[in-house]
Amino acid sequence: MSGKKLAIIGLVVVLVLGGSAFGIYTWRMNAVAFQGISLPMKGAEAEQRDRWVEMFEKIAVEEVVVRTIAQESDYQNLMGLDGEQAAIADLTKRMKIKYRPRKNSIEIGLTGIRKEIEELKLIAEKIYVVCATVLAKNDREFKAFSSQKRE
Repeated sequence: MSGKKLAIIGLVVVLVLGGSAFGIYTWRMNAVAFQGISLPMKGAEAEQRDRWVEMFEKIAVEEVVVRTIAQESDYQNLMGLDGEQAAIADLTKRMKIKYRPRKNSIEIGLTGIRKEIEELKLIAEKIYVVCATVLAKNDREFKAFSSQKRE
């Protein structure tokens, strides 16, 4: 083979490898991610835990709570959305509350893509604080349980 052909083949190989690496990187950065705060349930009874998960789910869809979370976390600007209503709708769609039996904890947070992981962390903290505060006002057992966890 001549040097010219070898250079062209080398250039094609480099472009294919570079394009593949960029494609894999882009694919991974756009993968779905969940970022949340984990509330350990060690010491809580199963029925208490299930009730708290249910109550967290009810609280998380209340418009007043979602609006508070969006305002406190500056959700609209962090996610680049136009208008408060768009931010509230997007936040409502993304929020997730789930019980993880393997970890024996309730996870409160939201879904997004890996590129947004830093923003998701900030927003997840606000979701937990606002929802836990509302739940603590309505449920004395949760208030006592959550104050134990902080000590």
